[in-house]
Amino acid sequence: MSNERVGNLYNYPHFGRKEYNLEQFSGPRIGEKAPNFEATVLDGEQVHLNDFQGRTVVLESGSITCPATAGTTPSMQELVEKYHDIAFLLLYVREAHPGEKIPEHSSFEGKVACAQRFQKEEHDNRLILVDDLEGTIHKQYGLLPNFVYVIDKKGDVAFRMPWNIPNKLDEVLNAVQEGKTVRFPEKYYLPPYKNVGFRALPRAGWRAILDVVINIPQGLWTRYKISKLEDKK
Repeated sequence: MSNERVGNLYNYPHFGRKEYNLEQFSGPRIGEKAPNFEATVLDGEQVHLNDFQGRTVVLESGSITCPATAGTTPSMQELVEKYHDIAFLLLYVREAHPGEKIPEHSSFEGKVACAQRFQKEEHDNRLILVDDLEGTIHKQYGLLPNFVYVIDKKGDVAFRMPWNIPNKLDEVLNAVQEGKTVRFPEKYYLPPYKNVGFRALPRAGWRAILDVVINIPQGLWTRYKISKLEDKK
């Protein structure tokens, strides 16, 4: 199953399991060079990943309708305060759970407005980068709604998670700051339920809530399969 949606319709109007391959995390792997990209920040300026060479970078994907992003944002603000020398970047991607209040993106200006609203309502103090309307960077880095990459000072992927788990990320960043090895083993981490910020769904509307409820059984089955695969490793 590919992470590319049938018909290449990146900004889907309804969430469904077909929108993501949650059993596979594509994108650059640990030890590989992190692909350079160009993105827009909220003031309209353009930045490149290579602009941060010489610094450790934490790159997370997210959106205002993503419960995983909302649930981990408070902890991420604590990490920003703890690790002053690290560049924390949030890549604003497509809406994870679009609804009648916050629909799928049809214009780049609308996407920027959602990113600005996210920053204000979540009190996020990271540098927010807005991906283009086609999700070029998002696709390049694996397409999942709330992935995290740690990119070392040379621009190589030192660590990555398909879902943001701030406690694990803190462990990795602490090792980086102490000069320890930053080549951590690959694992498909599953997001703890405590990391889910359900406030993201009412923000999008009842349609978003209904889409999630409909997909709960398949989501639980996917989670079970992944946990069994990890147990065998």
